[in-house]
Amino acid sequence: MRDASANGAGNGSVGKISFYAPGYFPSSKPSVPPIYATTLRRSKEALEVDGKLRDASNSQELWGFIASALPRFDTGNLVVAFTTAAKVDEGGSEIHQEIFLELVERLLSSVESLEPRGLSMTAYSAAKLLFGDHRLWSQLSAASCRCCHRFGATDVAKATWAFAKLRFVDEMPEFWQCMVEPAIAALRTGARFVDVSMIAWAFASTQRATAALMEEVARETLQALPELPPRSIAGIAWAFAKAGAQHQQLFTQLRERAKLVLREFSAHDAAAFCWAFSALGCADSSLFTELALHLDSDGSHRATALRRLSPPLAAEFSWALASASVEAPSVFATLQELCVSNMEILETEDVCGFAWAFATQNGTAVTFDAIARYAERYAGRLRPAEVNLLCWALNGRAQIGPRLRAAQR
Repeated sequence: MRDASANGAGNGSVGKISFYAPGYFPSSKPSVPPIYATTLRRSKEALEVDGKLRDASNSQELWGFIASALPRFDTGNLVVAFTTAAKVDEGGSEIHQEIFLELVERLLSSVESLEPRGLSMTAYSAAKLLFGDHRLWSQLSAASCRCCHRFGATDVAKATWAFAKLRFVDEMPEFWQCMVEPAIAALRTGARFVDVSMIAWAFASTQRATAALMEEVARETLQALPELPPRSIAGIAWAFAKAGAQHQQLFTQLRERAKLVLREFSAHDAAAFCWAFSALGCADSSLFTELALHLDSDGSHRATALRRLSPPLAAEFSWALASASVEAPSVFATLQELCVSNMEILETEDVCGFAWAFATQNGTAVTFDAIARYAERYAGRLRPAEVNLLCWALNGRAQIGPRLRAAQR
């Protein structure tokens, strides 16, 4: 039997190899990726600061501690403080505070040393805080590009989601170019489905998805499909439709999975699911009808799920159902009520979606009168295609006003 010491030497005091040295046996739990690059072990004080930051239960407690301890923060503390701020203050109500801006200035000076995990954590948190400081995002983009080959699935997912969420797309094309291959590699080596979903949404919503990327998303989805809930099914379908990516095998299986969990669909998920299938030309009238009736069923003395649907999604749902020639008068009656009652807050594209759907489904005079008033009021902001669609939908159903008529010429 060989001796356990280096080079077989009998002197245990020199070059000894321990069978229990780190890395000798595979770890049962992967270590957390480093936040930033350093050759030194973090101090006990820095680790204690991390703990105190994460233990903060509210915004006041967090910012009080940051104000007292910021001068002694190391780079890891800066990132943990920023990410904790996003957890206790999502939406960024505190981002104009002087102490927050001091934290950002310190963080800006440390971006160059951040590892992929630190970069993705910072980007994700900035998006959660709705903090769009161009200096921070441009530095995050440049630093991410320099080490993109080391991004794992979670890092790619959080970073791309964040850049997409705050619409840093056309002005930072290099970030998206650099992230495509790491995203594909991460998907090929296996990823949590939450990461798959985030990657699919980010690249699809920004029109940066490639055929190779979507093929990997499809492969991962098909493997996970037997366990996927409606939210995941709808999200993946939406991403493929948004990217204009056809995948017959995937959509066939998504349809079958949807049938099995139909009663679990929320209105949000059903709207996204049906819109995606209709947009890609593979609508299923029977399935759509079942989903719609399920959502418009008795809400136990409360508003049905369909009535609680947001107006923009209601417009997409109306369009999807009409595109599939769904025959469900009660559902379309509810959707018309949603349209009319929310007319003042609708965007022009929402009104056009409703108008097209109700024109093909024999909408009521009350509905078309409301659409006609909206179109006349906002004729000046309508795009040419919207003007033409609304004039077509209103023709013979309501009076077309002079401003809308003039816009058509």
